[in-house]
Amino acid sequence: MEEDKKEFKRRRLFFKYGNDFFKIFNFEQNPDGSIYISWPKFQETIWQGYHITTDGPRSAQLNTVGDGKLSIHGTGMATFRAHSDSEGHTQIIKGSILREQNKVGIRHLFTALIPEPFELPASGVFNRASDFAIKLAEPIKPFVSVFYAIPRTGLNYKFGMSLNIDELENMPNDMLLGFGNFPLLTHDILWHFYRTKNMNNWSKKTLVCYDDGYKVPIFIGIGEGTIRLEYRKTKYSIINNELIIDC
Repeated sequence: MEEDKKEFKRRRLFFKYGNDFFKIFNFEQNPDGSIYISWPKFQETIWQGYHITTDGPRSAQLNTVGDGKLSIHGTGMATFRAHSDSEGHTQIIKGSILREQNKVGIRHLFTALIPEPFELPASGVFNRASDFAIKLAEPIKPFVSVFYAIPRTGLNYKFGMSLNIDELENMPNDMLLGFGNFPLLTHDILWHFYRTKNMNNWSKKTLVCYDDGYKVPIFIGIGEGTIRLEYRKTKYSIINNELIIDC
């Protein structure tokens, strides 16, 4: 597990692909617990979700209207908006708090299927003390990234995930390509990467799904360029000095 124990308000998350470290996400946290996330070509993001019909839940997608950020507020409200429209909050979902008065909470933040890494910022990796970099075993193939926010308590973390063996090319390694954490102000960001069959080509745009923080969206490849969206309920338990997260 990769980890970094020094807290920062802002973090740039880099990923080693080929011979370079590419920036894939930006994280920022306010003292009230609110977490804001952005990524390259945010304005092209496809937001995956669902809506309720008389025939039950149906898949739905929204497009981003300009460069902006995903906001997970301390109060538990999750939404996204363009930087140019402070009132234009879209797909508001109320859920698990991050911080409210004297309480702090644990929650899923978002799940993403990213395009092939491409952004090399002018200020490269580790030019800032707050930069965090991830390296996976070669060869690198398209993957899904899942992020949680965990209150900073000094516990160690152990992560587990279950997938159908028929959904995996490389069992069991594909279930846990990488796992680690890095701290912000009041929470650790726990990250987990996995992949399934039918994820041989990089997504053309970033595909993101978030919910109330209790339900965890999972992407499963069911055909080239086609995914199935599942929702899991994460189980948390503490044994001795270890927080166990099971999705």
